[in-house]
Amino acid sequence: MIKVGVGQFEDIDTRKAVQMAIGECKKQLQSYAPQAGIVFCGGNFDHQKLLNEINRSFPSMDLIGCTTAGDFSSNHGFSDDSVTLTVFYANDIDIVSGIGRDLSKDPVAAVKSAVDQARERLSQKPKLCLAFPDGYNKLIDPVMEMLNSELGPGCSVFGGAAGTQWSESRKILQFYNNEILEDSIPILLLAGPLEYSFSIANSWKPIGRKTEVTDSEGRLVRKIGDFKAVDFYRYYLGDHSEPAREFVLAVRDEGQERPYLRAPVNYEPDGSIMFSESVPTGATVQLTEARRHGIIEDTKTSAKGLALKSHYLQPSFALAFSCAFRKEILGTRTGEELQIIRQNLPQNIPISGFYSYGEIAPLARDQESMFHGATLVTLLVGQSNGEPESIEQDQLQPTHEMDFLDQTKEPLSDGQTIEKLKSEIEFLKRKLKRSENYRSRMEEIKDFTAAMHHKIIQEVEDARREIQRQEVSLRESEVKYRRIVETTGEGFILMDESLNIIDVNDAYCRMVGYSKDNLLGRSPLELTTAEYRQFLLTNKDELLSKSYREFEIVIIAKDGRRVPILVHGNTLKDDHGKVIGNMAFVTDMTEHKKALALAGEVQCGGAGDLRYLQHWV
Repeated sequence: MIKVGVGQFEDIDTRKAVQMAIGECKKQLQSYAPQAGIVFCGGNFDHQKLLNEINRSFPSMDLIGCTTAGDFSSNHGFSDDSVTLTVFYANDIDIVSGIGRDLSKDPVAAVKSAVDQARERLSQKPKLCLAFPDGYNKLIDPVMEMLNSELGPGCSVFGGAAGTQWSESRKILQFYNNEILEDSIPILLLAGPLEYSFSIANSWKPIGRKTEVTDSEGRLVRKIGDFKAVDFYRYYLGDHSEPAREFVLAVRDEGQERPYLRAPVNYEPDGSIMFSESVPTGATVQLTEARRHGIIEDTKTSAKGLALKSHYLQPSFALAFSCAFRKEILGTRTGEELQIIRQNLPQNIPISGFYSYGEIAPLARDQESMFHGATLVTLLVGQSNGEPESIEQDQLQPTHEMDFLDQTKEPLSDGQTIEKLKSEIEFLKRKLKRSENYRSRMEEIKDFTAAMHHKIIQEVEDARREIQRQEVSLRESEVKYRRIVETTGEGFILMDESLNIIDVNDAYCRMVGYSKDNLLGRSPLELTTAEYRQFLLTNKDELLSKSYREFEIVIIAKDGRRVPILVHGNTLKDDHGKVIGNMAFVTDMTEHKKALALAGEVQCGGAGDLRYLQHWV
């Protein structure tokens, strides 16, 4: 049995916000004491006061969490200024915490410490890990490698990197029980008879030319193609000084089918760019863009897919981790992501999550987890046997009013009313300032998009002109080719990869006595003698393995004449080495053979010719 309580409240006053969130959790858990909890919140709160209140209310509960770029829940929706608390009780599932410190200094030791602390308290093998590391301006690949290695293939890792509002210079914090930390990784391990399903929505579409990264080191990219990294962005987006965070790079390593995403974090003075994660030299990159409609549609597809593949699961709760870049682009439609998830999951399933600086999940079940960017990861957790605990309708009924509704019915004094109004005004000022920041950023994105589309149109026009130029050049080449082929005294045959004739010249037609129409689609082997045909079929692979080959055979003309010919053959390949056809120039050796016969140097016909062919091969 798994019971979950989700509480969320928005307020400028830390104590009021966290107490209201705690109250909602207690109401949903009823008399059950939670084993573990997760708290997400904005950077403007008094975080020590927040942790003290939670630990006072749930003294034996393992608690982890982090600051966010916005959080949300099924109780209240999305907010930039709320406390979101999720608590868990399970009678047959272990849920324990661990902490790794100094993550950037020694990620191996930090991850090992977190996993060891949690694992030593488990009575069962862990099946899920929830992690909320400090990932800003840090290399996360070693962290993920160590998590996968320490936990093993039977335990998948989900979560998101801690964050804060882009427009506010607040510290990015992580929480562990009563501690406020930086540069750390708090985790929860879940073990026992639980099941899970998940989906990943990725809405960024590659645009522009594919370009090779020519100089990079870890997360620092110096050159993309012939451009400095910053100039590559300015080529498409116009002159700008702040990182165009919403225009991430689609990166594809050599031999890799599926690209991954990397976001620009800092523009360096030397023209290089610090990205959210490593970008290797030699990788192929493309600029990408995402639009609100596309993000919403991809979220719908992802949520429907999650619902379909979760038929074996009796869900108890859901967690969602969405990228802060998605929030920047969605703007006033940010809340629709949560609405879509709720509409596609079973009614009254508790949901909580936050906007992160990077998401953690495997690409597919039973694969290693990895660090994503610009995605929405939705995790649905429950059990496969038995019916899920019923959830009372009124316990999880969403509250759409996220304001300063006074929960007491006692009338306020004049002084209390004034203080309440002052508090509300300060809160509204904060919201107004943030709205202005969002509006300013949306205008920048609009300018970026306009500049980019102008550049793409220019590239398309340049490409059209180049194609037109190449078509003219190709037509001229075809004329030259046709003139050479038709005026040469030798026969010419062009064949496809299956050795069927697709073109011949008049000289070859005269040689064999057939018209061009009679020869197209046929195999040249049909015109050879039975002996030569058998020999050529037997040695076909060996002959075709050579780019160039020369041999003599005898063919039968339409009027029955035996025509000895000398064949100069070539295999035709495309730029990738794939065979696309064959061609041959054919010389009539009849007069030459007559001269040799008169001189008494060779004998013509039958087995003698076959021996001669074998000698040439």
